[in-house]
Amino acid sequence: MSARAWRPETEGGEQGMMVSGNHPRRLGSANAFSMTMTTIEPFPNPEIPDVDDFGIMVPPWIKFPNLPFGSMGWRMGSGEYYWDQYRRWYQSQDKTSRRAARTRYPEPEGWRGFYFGLRWMGAHPGPYRAGVVGALVGDALGVPFEFKRPEDIPREHEIDMVMPASFVKARSAIPYGTCSDDGAQLLCLLEVLQEEEEFEPGRFSALLIKWLREGYHQSGGLVFDCGGQTALAIKRLEEGIAPLEAGGTDKMSNGNGSLMRTLPVAIIGHLCDWSARDIVAVAQAQSRVTHGHPISQVCCALYSLIATSLLDDPAMPVKECYRRSFAELAEIYGKPELTEHAKALLLIDDFPKTNFRRGSGYVIDTLWTAIDCMEKSASYASAVKAAVSYGNDTDTTACVTGGLAGIKYGDDRCLYSEGNTCIPGSWVSRLILQPESVRVIGLLS
Repeated sequence: MSARAWRPETEGGEQGMMVSGNHPRRLGSANAFSMTMTTIEPFPNPEIPDVDDFGIMVPPWIKFPNLPFGSMGWRMGSGEYYWDQYRRWYQSQDKTSRRAARTRYPEPEGWRGFYFGLRWMGAHPGPYRAGVVGALVGDALGVPFEFKRPEDIPREHEIDMVMPASFVKARSAIPYGTCSDDGAQLLCLLEVLQEEEEFEPGRFSALLIKWLREGYHQSGGLVFDCGGQTALAIKRLEEGIAPLEAGGTDKMSNGNGSLMRTLPVAIIGHLCDWSARDIVAVAQAQSRVTHGHPISQVCCALYSLIATSLLDDPAMPVKECYRRSFAELAEIYGKPELTEHAKALLLIDDFPKTNFRRGSGYVIDTLWTAIDCMEKSASYASAVKAAVSYGNDTDTTACVTGGLAGIKYGDDRCLYSEGNTCIPGSWVSRLILQPESVRVIGLLS
């Protein structure tokens, strides 16, 4: 997909979620993620059996080749019956069998996300989508303030998604509601985990390259920010370096570029009922693609476990989530003198004892700044505004904070309202997203 031009900014008048290269859509509207309504008589192909020679049930688009995805034919008659039978079959299969089905019958154009949606059809969405949207909103909120000193940031009650005309943005050409590289990479990871039900390094690497070179999942379609370590890792990927070896491993390669995108590990891990060890392994692996040092890997693992604890119980204080996650990691890593990851875990735990939080690009600082913002806040808005107030790397700090705050405060019952604790609906409506981003977010609903 080629990069798209910016949608013009609207000041005043009706606002909605802007979808680059398409009509504006509001994330909370009934038709934001709706399927095409087309009435075509469902005639199954009589020459194709329901189950092939490998014992795999033939997917609907092959059995009913004249019936497009989302049409009325899947809601009545033989099309509806076959869809239901396939759903029951697919959900009854183990992980290996589901992967075999996806490999033998890849989703054609127009059916992307079918397998993931089918796998979780009927599951309560809970705070999954709220967490992703919370991260994206936090990212977009922080973009205009990026690199400003804390003393140059307006007071918290004055921070908003759209600032007064007198406010000087960090990037004057970037419209309000635009997510940065944080949100784009987060959505790339979410897409991979949705499609594979596990982490596939090659697929993730391909999407990172597609993001940087073509604007895939990039809010507005124009990549305007990419961390130096990430850019170097992507260059190495393009040169053929193995994905899990591409990230920098020296101590100076501990920017927050892998932490900012790691939330989907907790989201999909919780949906798939992964163990803590599975979540840790995937969080570390996705980090290694761009940030290979143990400190970065462990920060991603800690954050993923914290988010998972919040998904289990949104009412749990974040510090308690941290304590539980630390204990789980300490058990997984073993004795500090034996593993570099265990040493990194102790270093991360000691950080707040000797360091002030600054909202910087250092991965440990970002993690602890987000925890502090959550601890002193009682709503989504107060948490992400506190993150922006630290100045410096405001988009990433607010993105990391916003993911946790979205889970805690933004479940589907109040995701789009203007309640005291929810993600403000006016902020959600300002988000500028690509069609592919709307699709992967919608699969969580």
